[in-house]
Amino acid sequence: MVNKELKDFKNCLHSSLKAIQKGAYFVVKEQEEKSKIQEIKFNFDQKDDVLIIQQDVKNCPSITNLFGNNGDKIESCDFIVLLIKNKELKIFFCEIKSKNTEATRKKAEQQIKSSKIFFEYLYKSYLHKYNKYNKNDDFSMAIENAKSLILYPTSMSQKYSVASMSYGLISCKMELDDNRVCYIADGYKFFESK
Repeated sequence: MVNKELKDFKNCLHSSLKAIQKGAYFVVKEQEEKSKIQEIKFNFDQKDDVLIIQQDVKNCPSITNLFGNNGDKIESCDFIVLLIKNKELKIFFCEIKSKNTEATRKKAEQQIKSSKIFFEYLYKSYLHKYNKYNKNDDFSMAIENAKSLILYPTSMSQKYSVASMSYGLISCKMELDDNRVCYIADGYKFFESK
């Protein structure tokens, strides 16, 4: 996948599936109001080689409520990052949690599994709808090699460290300001370290 292909895909997506862009930042908002992390702001110099998918459950609830409104909703991860570096597509499924415990990792794993199914459906539907099939499409390999991240707050003395993996998740400690916002000045560096 090259930048133009990612840009075409991004332009076809409904606005409720894309992270908000404010100035230099892509803003990912946590949907759970009680979360210790309310927003993560990522800066990427080249906006065309990045897509952050985040379902806005208030404006696009049908995906979450596929099986009715009976409280049996589909849990998904908080956001998905598609990043092209050197013409190679990398995918990151990211879940924000207030703490990193056995229970939160287990729940994050289930949310990410649901999001992988949703994302694969979304992308394949896009290819079908717009006749974009390409024999050189590296999507299958990228989804197979996708990384799953659990992001949680840490003390101010630690920054972006990666802990051991469990449940196939890479643990990422996030530094927050007083408003419960995390600023990532270099999104490429953040994701390349994972």
